[in-house]
Amino acid sequence: MKRLSLTTAILSIVLLCGSRMPAGNRQVMIAGYIGDSMCGLRHGKSGNSDAEERECTLQCVSGGSKFILADRTNRKVYELQDQIAPRRFAGKKVRVTGEIDGQSVRVETIEQAE
Repeated sequence: MKRLSLTTAILSIVLLCGSRMPAGNRQVMIAGYIGDSMCGLRHGKSGNSDAEERECTLQCVSGGSKFILADRTNRKVYELQDQIAPRRFAGKKVRVTGEIDGQSVRVETIEQAE
């Protein structure tokens, strides 16, 4: 009887501790456009040139907006934890590799897509 109680107590502790452990982030590659959090998915709908898209994104970021990755195909917006590297790709189609956590991506690499 004591052995069963001890086994049950240990199993309960393991299950409780295991359920509180982080699930872990997952490595992903997402294609999309570097935009800003103010405009989000609205970029690309107005038929603006690449230069106009870039200028709008940079102006919004200068005004306090954040760089984002807009996945127009899946209609998702991801916050980019790195706010320096995306600047050179503003308004352009890219492939971002990193770890995703909810709606945020910890950027490892950004490369321009064709």
